[in-house]
Amino acid sequence: MSISPTTPANISMMNWQLAHMGVHYRSTELQDNGYTYDYFSPEFLFADDVYFDEETKTIEQGGYKALVLIQEFLDIKAAEKILEWAKLGLPVVILGDAALRTSYNDGKEAELAAIISELKTLPTVKTASVASYDQYFSAQPVGYDDNVLDMLQQLGVYPYAEYAEPNHQLLTQSRIDDNGNMYLYAYNYCPNTYHQYSHKDSIKDLDHGTKIQTEIKMDGQFIPYAIDAWSGKVTELVNYRWENGQTIFPVDLDYDNIALFAFEAVDSEKLHIVSTDAESSYTAQNALVLRAIDSGSYTTTLSNGATYQNTVTVPASFDITNWDVNVDSWTPNPTQRDLSRSETIGQVTTTNYKTSTVKTAMNLQLPTLTTWDNIAGIGQAVSGTGRYEATFNWDSVAADGAYLDFGSSLIGSMEVWINGVKVGGGVSDNPTKVKRSVGVAIDGVIPSGKDQNTGGISWTKPVVDIGAYLVNGVNEIIIEYSSDLTNIQISRNAVSTGNAIYGFFNYTSAYRAYGPAQAVIVPYVDTTLSSVSITGPAAVVSGTDDGTPNTAEYKISAKDIYNLSAINFEIEVDGSFLSSESFAINPDFELLTTGNYGTPLYWTYSGNTWKGKATLYNAAGINGDFDIFTMVFNVAEGKTGPTDVKLNYVELSYEGNWVSAYIKDGVVTTVLEQWYSKFDLTKDGVIDLNDITFALQYLLISSSDAEWVDAYVADVNEDGVINAADLSLILANYTIQYYG
Repeated sequence: MSISPTTPANISMMNWQLAHMGVHYRSTELQDNGYTYDYFSPEFLFADDVYFDEETKTIEQGGYKALVLIQEFLDIKAAEKILEWAKLGLPVVILGDAALRTSYNDGKEAELAAIISELKTLPTVKTASVASYDQYFSAQPVGYDDNVLDMLQQLGVYPYAEYAEPNHQLLTQSRIDDNGNMYLYAYNYCPNTYHQYSHKDSIKDLDHGTKIQTEIKMDGQFIPYAIDAWSGKVTELVNYRWENGQTIFPVDLDYDNIALFAFEAVDSEKLHIVSTDAESSYTAQNALVLRAIDSGSYTTTLSNGATYQNTVTVPASFDITNWDVNVDSWTPNPTQRDLSRSETIGQVTTTNYKTSTVKTAMNLQLPTLTTWDNIAGIGQAVSGTGRYEATFNWDSVAADGAYLDFGSSLIGSMEVWINGVKVGGGVSDNPTKVKRSVGVAIDGVIPSGKDQNTGGISWTKPVVDIGAYLVNGVNEIIIEYSSDLTNIQISRNAVSTGNAIYGFFNYTSAYRAYGPAQAVIVPYVDTTLSSVSITGPAAVVSGTDDGTPNTAEYKISAKDIYNLSAINFEIEVDGSFLSSESFAINPDFELLTTGNYGTPLYWTYSGNTWKGKATLYNAAGINGDFDIFTMVFNVAEGKTGPTDVKLNYVELSYEGNWVSAYIKDGVVTTVLEQWYSKFDLTKDGVIDLNDITFALQYLLISSSDAEWVDAYVADVNEDGVINAADLSLILANYTIQYYG
């Protein structure tokens, strides 16, 4: 039979997955709705670690929620086991005339028929229909439509990771740990280029593009996290919702890209974002953060019903320019097998030959980056390595950070350093990747290995967050790139071009566009929703002329908080610096807890550290920005130095559901400054002739005179002029030594 290199001539050459046609189980409807499944022999049911969990109604340890019988053959022992488990609650679906005959022509079909007949009477069992079951396992393209999905759902069987809408692009795998936390792998597998070869009419004209944007519904109530497979970074997601016992979150994946997620099983819901039109959102230190890459207004709705409208201004994206580029072109030495090494073991000597690599340096400058095939002096026939160096300016006031966008895809591998720090990872501590000496000694020196780094730049979506590496002003960037050897091998006719293996793997051998296609800085602005802060004085003097203690006032305030029921907080102070004076609760709130020491706060202490906490009820239902609690402390007389007033924690209640608040500013550092009597003009701790002399040199100087900037301290009666009245007051306190 003649086989075209691009078109599958018969079903045996079909790329079943890309044609959306099943192999053993013909329908892909389960897969298209998020179900995952395995094929196993009847003997699997009797393995030592396989059992039916009557509580979860699943086959463990695989977590299988149901059995679907599709084959014509089934032995008696397996049929009895399935009947036993079905009576205990295992859902079973029988497709057409499956389980019609026993194996090995043992003549037990009647016994099997009796078991299957009893099985079909159970409420946990359904029979699904399919056309042409008698040809189901033939070479004919039949059996692609059945109602197994409907039967499973009638039995209450839904996938661990269900799709909001059926699709022909996602494949998923899920896992669960002993604590009920789940993990999900999602892959966009369909290039949208193979549908015309399908034997299913519904697929032949299908055009879903290469990107998928949908929602996945996890079975259970979780807090979701995204895991960056390139760097290992874990980010708590805030854009999700709980509905009907499921956690629903968005997925946005380009073709051939993957996403990893973790799901923390929880009993109560955290405050989170239900919907937003911002570019992305995440959680940082209990904060709900919106990220925008374009200027504009963004609408966000939280799980407590609050809606925010945020307007942001984001700087425009820009190319990094003026690159110094050094490319080493790798080619084989014209003299083949020019390298050799011999080794003798006993009476046998072996010699290994290799052809060395010739590296030709190419140095040039580029205004902006592009791939090698677009660069004069390099071209498409080159394979090898490249080093790129440049600088760029960054304004840390205008934006919170930036992405570095290298284009739609990347062929080869690449590592990036910003200001000397590797982007997306560090030196690997994997024992298999540690630096070690390699080879044999050359001129008495053994060649040393190199550090191996974790992380890197994704090949499928080469866009990386560089916000953590940027500094205000000039930044340095270095890129080290490595291609594969395809282009040089094609140019020397060592590799042919065209589709590989009849296009079965969607792989084409052709010249590749090596190197980063661009290097564009994409600034972003982060906006924090719902925060609590504490404010207070930066400095206060530790005494007064009349002997009464000086005071310092601190306020706990809320910003962008809506639908709040109650607030619970704890403060911490150093009792050797500050002592309680007065407290004021926002009149719209009511105190729910009992204080002590004559205050609304309940205080505990250890040494000089005092901690006070309280719970307040939002009786008036106020929203937005508001003060919550005001505290006035007496300052210890004569005490100097810095002291901290801390907001240890804040919890917010939304209809009885307590969540940790984002504390934007949780510490106020107040410096207690040395107090000097206002009559001590020279601030030497004694009121004496030096102070009289100081006042006399500015006698009759008033606030309108230029000298007032120095003279004002002698105006002790604060009437705007230095005169006899001020001298009289200084003399009245003369010879009083109050320090030293």
